[in-house]
Amino acid sequence: MKPDLKMVILDPLNAFLGSDTDSHKGASVRGALTPFLELANRYRFAIVGVMHLNKKEDSKMIHRILGSTAFAAACRAAWLLAKDESDKTRRIFIPIKNNLVPRLINSLSPKTVVFFLEKGFLSGNRWAMVTG
Repeated sequence: MKPDLKMVILDPLNAFLGSDTDSHKGASVRGALTPFLELANRYRFAIVGVMHLNKKEDSKMIHRILGSTAFAAACRAAWLLAKDESDKTRRIFIPIKNNLVPRLINSLSPKTVVFFLEKGFLSGNRWAMVTG
């Protein structure tokens, strides 16, 4: 029987990997992620893995994902959600990796999305795509 689901959210992702997984070693992370990826491929659903950032602010965003770089390597797309320090209601959703859309087709490449929260909810009329 095929489950009727489209997406599974693992928040935080590393909490679902098991106590024997060393989240700072690539081989350990890849081994722990493989069963999730196989299930997603078999049953055709997306996995959203929520990760936190390390404190290395001078690093590239892809290297700021807490733990091994294998987390970023295993995913097809990685996005960063950040709070704007100058506006408590503004959020910035930035693509940091994308293997789903060819970068050669610029009009289809993911763009940064800026949106606002009002009373803890997404404001329906206050969002924008920021282009190159």
